[in-house]
Parts: sequence; structure tokens; C-alpha cells
Amino acid sequence: MTARLASHIIAALLAILMLTVTFTACGGGGSGVTDTAVDITTAAEIEPEETKMKDNLPERDFGGYDFHMLIRNADGYVKDMYVEEESGDLIDDAIFQRNLVVGERFNFEMSVQRSSHNNYETDAAASIMAGADDYDFVFPHARAAFAYAKQGLVLDWFKDLPYVNLEQPYWAQDAVENLSIAHKLFTCIGDISYKNLGNTKCLFFNKPLFETYGIESPYGTVLDGDWTFEKFGDIGRVGSRDLNGDGKLSILDDQYGYVTTWWGGPIQVLFSANLRIAMKDEDDIPYLSIYSERAVEVYEKFFDLMSDGSSYLHLADASTEITAAFKEGRVFLIETSIGNAVGYRDMEQDFGIIPWPKFDETVDKYYSNVDAGCSLIVIPITASDPERTSIILEALGCEAYNSVIPVFYDVCLTTKFSRDAESVEMLEICRENKVFDFGYYTSSVGVFSSTGYNLSKMPSPDFASYYAANETAAKTALAQFIEQCTGIKT
Repeated sequence: MTARLASHIIAALLAILMLTVTFTACGGGGSGVTDTAVDITTAAEIEPEETKMKDNLPERDFGGYDFHMLIRNADGYVKDMYVEEESGDLIDDAIFQRNLVVGERFNFEMSVQRSSHNNYETDAAASIMAGADDYDFVFPHARAAFAYAKQGLVLDWFKDLPYVNLEQPYWAQDAVENLSIAHKLFTCIGDISYKNLGNTKCLFFNKPLFETYGIESPYGTVLDGDWTFEKFGDIGRVGSRDLNGDGKLSILDDQYGYVTTWWGGPIQVLFSANLRIAMKDEDDIPYLSIYSERAVEVYEKFFDLMSDGSSYLHLADASTEITAAFKEGRVFLIETSIGNAVGYRDMEQDFGIIPWPKFDETVDKYYSNVDAGCSLIVIPITASDPERTSIILEALGCEAYNSVIPVFYDVCLTTKFSRDAESVEMLEICRENKVFDFGYYTSSVGVFSSTGYNLSKMPSPDFASYYAANETAAKTALAQFIEQCTGIKT
């Protein structure tokens, strides 16, 4: 862990100790209501100026320019980037202050147009094709970002945005490395979007249940590098109990070691083994990499665990039953995203946050998939001043690193009971090891972009057969996608 990162952890912990209000949820568009009126003190205010990250940007005066954004049509997506006024909601206010500080520094205003869609945003395509300079950037669903790229409608972050320094820690390094095609980066993300971190997969564990069953706290195991799928599975098996004595297990009233949705564990397990749906060759050209003996083993072990009665795969997109079971103290481990932590602040029992385990001891670190429901940024080719855009993006990203992310930690770690230092370290592990798999973030590999999801809906998941049936179509689709984006035939 770097010294600068350590200083941010300390700042976050100090801020947690000073927060005395009950907060609204991280996601969505909360009302911002607090129990009492308080003088909000954030980690950004506590952290000494000399320890803050610097963006090293030149001085510029943009003469009151209106920096215009097109964003998915839902309050949560809009507030990830723009808030009109302070309300008392800590995260909303942090975004407002971030934009105010950067806007005053470079003399520009910000405005937002909402997409006509609330999910897969592609509204800007017609405008860009018509040559209109309507948007400085577009903030679409991650899988929709590449819909712009394959039509040749967006700039290359490597070549066209001179002041975006993608080596800085406030840009997601795995996204920089893995979302490029033939050394062109058509979309990227980082701390400029706190919801990107909020969409990062993790596990919550019930502390009293662990203590009751004599299970060692996983914090030390994680920090020692020994948190593996085998140990995870052992907890799952220990936790299974038929509480109502009806001879069968139900999420409604029985106890489970581990529960997940079909967009959770079935997707994440591949990355826990440091595998990817698509990887890149020496020319930075993506290729289908999902199939291997290792991948067959990974899926077999995961679905064996899910079918042995000790775990529960929630067969619905909504996870209300899982939430209720965890809050009632009937689940040891749940699969979720970091940003969901605040939704459990009314839970009677205390819980902790840990990363997904390594598949086995040969894996170098704990990989945390970022759900593709997050947003990415694309810059239209019609943007009139890419240099100006690059300065604004860089400044917003750096300021978010210094001020918004620490506040996000504060809010997500404010539970009804203890706010332990270990959970801050766990969040940093997840943040440092975020996964952006090209094959998961695009439709370029056909059905394989959602492999775990698709397997989880099969009565008897068989990855080898699934791959054999879909390999040819996926490789053809990927070749067409690469040619659309770059003109390169593979």
C-alpha cells in the first residue's frame, strides 16, 4: 500500500469518528434527510493540503464555458456527476463541492441533459453523426459505451485528450489496460465516478454468526493472503441450517452460509481465479480467452457449492429476499456491491466487508469485478475543444480522489454498530484490484459476455458444453467488432 493511499485511509477513519448523523443510501437518488442539522466535516477537510493528490494541470480560464454532459436518465446516475445544490446528503454535497472547486478554478459551468433512456444510453449517436457539438462528454451504461466506439463516434483517450494522465491513481488502471483495442482507448473511468467503486463486488459477513459458530474473523486471513475459495466454501457448508424443521431449505426462513444473485457469484468466480472472458495479444487485439481447463474447474466447483444445499443462488434480478435474510441474521456471507453497504445501516447485527476470495493460493491477489451496470465515459468526436475537455476531466478525477471517495467510504462504513478499521483496508483492497474485463463490458463475444449468468439459469450448468456450442459464433462476433472499432481484420 502506498504512503499516499495510507494517508487517505487515516483521513477516512478520522472522518468516521467525527460523523454523528444517519445518512441516506449511497445508490439511487436519496432525499438527503439527516436526523439533525450538523456542520458536515469530511475527510477532505481533515486531510492536510500537502498530502492531497496533485493533478499538475496548467492554469486556464474557460470564460464561463458551459460544460455539457449527457447522462443516463435516473437520479442516481446524474448525481454521480452533477448535483444542483447542497442538501445535507454527504455524498451529494461532496459532488457539488467537487464541481464547484474545479469550476471556479477553471471558470466554467456544468449542465446535464438526461437521456431518454434510463439504462442503455445511446441518445448522442444521432447528434454526433449529424456533426453537432452538443455534448462535451457522454456517460452511458458500460456496455453501451462501445456502441459509440464501433460507430467511430468517440475520441481516443490515449491520443486525443492531452491532459488526461491515465497513469494517475484516480483513473482505474485495469480499465486503462483492458478496455483498449489496438492501442486505442475509446472509453474509461475512475474516481471521477464514485458509483463505479460502488458497483465493485465484495462480500458482507455477519460478525455475530461467525463468533457463534467459532469461525475466525476473515480480516486476518484476507490480509495474510490466505482467503481462498476452499475456506469460503467451508463457511458456506457450516452455515446451512433448516431452522423451521420442514426438511428443506428456503431463503424465506432458513439459514445459509452464502447467498448470491445470478449477476453476482456466477460472474465474479471467473475473475477470482485471475481469468478473463477476453484478453489481448501483443498487438493489443482482444481475443476470446475464457475457455481453459482451469475455467472448467472454476465453474464446476462454484456450481457444486451452489447445489449442495449450503448455498443459495437467488433466481431473480431483485435481491430483496437476500437483503431480508441477511438483516435477520440468517446468512453468514452475502454477495453484493460496496455501494449497498448503507442499505444495511438499520441491521440489528454488525457486519464486515471483505473481498471475494482468491480461487486458490496460486492467485496473486483478490480480484473484484466491477458490475457492468456502472457507467463509463465517452468523448464525442464532435467535442469542439478536446484539450479543454481533458483538463476538466483530469481535474474532476483528481478532486474526486481527494474529496469524494473518502466521503463515500465514510458513508458506506457508517453502520449501526462498529465502524472497524479493517473494513477500510478491505475497501482499499477491492478498489486497488478492480476488474474491467473487455469481454464482460462489451457484446463483442456474444453470449460469453454473461457466461456466469447464463450458466446459473441452466438446470445442470456445464461450461465445457456451453463453450463448445457457442465458440464459433463468439469468435466471429469479436472479429466483426474489432473491425468496426479499428478497421483491423483479424
